Amino acid sequence: MSVYAGLDTSLGAVAICVIAETGEMLWQGKVLGDPDAVTAALQRWRDDLVRVGLEAGATSEWIGGHLVDEGLPVVCLESRHVKAALGAMTVKTDRNDAQGIAQIVRTGLVQGSSSEVRCRPEAAHAHRRAQGCRQGGSLPTSRSSEACCVCRSARPQAG
Repeated sequence: MSVYAGLDTSLGAVAICVIAETGEMLWQGKVLGDPDAVTAALQRWRDDLVRVGLEAGATSEWIGGHLVDEGLPVVCLESRHVKAALGAMTVKTDRNDAQGIAQIVRTGLVQGSSSEVRCRPEAAHAHRRAQGCRQGGSLPTSRSSEACCVCRSARPQAG
C-alpha cells in the first residue's frame, strides 16, 4: 500500500498526517519539533512511504535533512505554492495544514522543480560550512564567526 505523509513544522512541535493512496487518513498527530521524534512517528510506514512532504520554513532544512539521512523520500514544498493550494481552507490549524500537505504530495497538486525545494542531508550542510570557514569565514550571517571558530578548533593541531 502506498502511503503519503504531510508535516507542518514549527519550532516546538510538528503536526503529522499520514494518508493512504486512496486519501484515507491512517494517522494524525503531533510530536516534538525534533527530527528523531518525527522519524519515530513515521517508522511504522517507513517501507510504504512514497513521499513525505513539508513546507519550506525555518525548521524544514533541519528536519528534512535528517529524514533524508534516514532514507525517507522527502519533498520540501515552496511555501507560496502551499499557501495558494491551501488558501481555500476555512480553518487553518497545524493539523489541517499537515493533512493538506499530505494531500498535495499524494495528488501531485503542486509539482515541478519550481515548487520543490531540495532537502540536503546534514553532511552537505557540514561540508558547506567547512568551505565557508576555509574561505576566510566570509559567511553572510552574524553567526559566521562562531561557526568558523568551531571549524578552526576542530582541525587537528600540527606537531
